[in-house]
Amino acid sequence: MRKLAIILFSFFVLSASQEEKLTLFKGLYYGMPIKEAKKEHKNNKDEYINVDLGDGVIWELRRGGLVKQDNKLVVLVMQPKGFTFGMNNEEGEIYLKKTRLFFEEKGYTLISEPEYWDVPLLFSPYNKMGLLLGNEEKGLMIELRPVKITEGSYVVNMGIYNLDDYKKAQEAEKEAKEKTKKKSGF
Repeated sequence: MRKLAIILFSFFVLSASQEEKLTLFKGLYYGMPIKEAKKEHKNNKDEYINVDLGDGVIWELRRGGLVKQDNKLVVLVMQPKGFTFGMNNEEGEIYLKKTRLFFEEKGYTLISEPEYWDVPLLFSPYNKMGLLLGNEEKGLMIELRPVKITEGSYVVNMGIYNLDDYKKAQEAEKEAKEKTKKKSGF
């Protein structure tokens, strides 16, 4: 009986730890030690620097796009391949719109759509986030965000996040606002 209990306990612990591994992209998972993530990127570089979504849209994940917190991988940031020094407004619009369509066809749904998310020339740098698409089943959130480099030159970023982290941050922000409102005295 005791052996059965140990076996069952081990099974549940292993199952739980496997469920906790959230794959961000290919061999990179959320919470992975950053050294392992860099090694994975280096060993499979071709897979990460040629992410072809079809229709002429190719993204790349450079080593600098491995975002860490406490030496663990938490976010991936990709950029359009071949546009290291930026792109014009029209090229940015094409990448943003085609990438959104790709993810919507993959079952991602709209979370947030700020004004001009798809027009680099008009997108406000004061927006906290770009377009946000989420997939509950995969536990992922995609952010598409144009960033101005210089006048007439933009870079488009695609961030891949843990959807639960985003939800927790939203809830914490909401609670902080409520607390502030209560303290106001009105």
